[in-house]
Amino acid sequence: MTKIITTVRGAGGERGTLERNGRPGWFIITTSEVQETEKEKQMTAINEIRDAAWRIAREHGFTDNSVEGDIALMHSELSEALEDLRNRAAVGEVWYEEKIPAFHANGEAILVDGKQATVAMKFKEPYRVTEATCATCKGEKVLHRHMHPTEDGPRGPSAMVDVQSPRCAKCLGTGKEIVLRKPCGIPSELADVIIRALHFSGKHSIDIGGAIGEKMNYNETRPYKHGGKTI
Repeated sequence: MTKIITTVRGAGGERGTLERNGRPGWFIITTSEVQETEKEKQMTAINEIRDAAWRIAREHGFTDNSVEGDIALMHSELSEALEDLRNRAAVGEVWYEEKIPAFHANGEAILVDGKQATVAMKFKEPYRVTEATCATCKGEKVLHRHMHPTEDGPRGPSAMVDVQSPRCAKCLGTGKEIVLRKPCGIPSELADVIIRALHFSGKHSIDIGGAIGEKMNYNETRPYKHGGKTI
């Protein structure tokens, strides 16, 4: 792997300090080498997002699906994007949903199977600010769960750790809590497709960043509308 430390633009490319395979030195850097180094950074960044997607899935218990099931869920996100389009959503339109408790006209809660029913309401704003109601905000010290990096450093695996804190993990002591709403629309469904693919790649230790770079490099070599296809 080539890592550029410093560069000075000049004739024939750039002259700079490089680190190649862990060995520093002075080299003449060609334009193609600079491009390749930038691609390496991009592919590494994709794998870091892959790791985050897999971590979030694990923390929320989504680890037991089969290979076929995971791939089917990727398909389902595209189907949801198509359904948004059928419902006349603009391609780039984004809105936000929040489930609001449902009540009868007389004020009584609507129950379904013994649980309070909810109605999905549509909003333009991605969040709302509400009065925090946790024990910490009332002056009590309680246990909160925080993400802390393990011995591998801030970019390594993280663990949920219970810590006793006088400051609320949600509102940071302000007494206000930000409630995030669910993003909806075609951009959000496309994001879900990518997140599920990254989650899958992390689950099966796939170098998805390298695979994307390899496939895009190959695609650049293909002829215009190759294979005689029309779309």
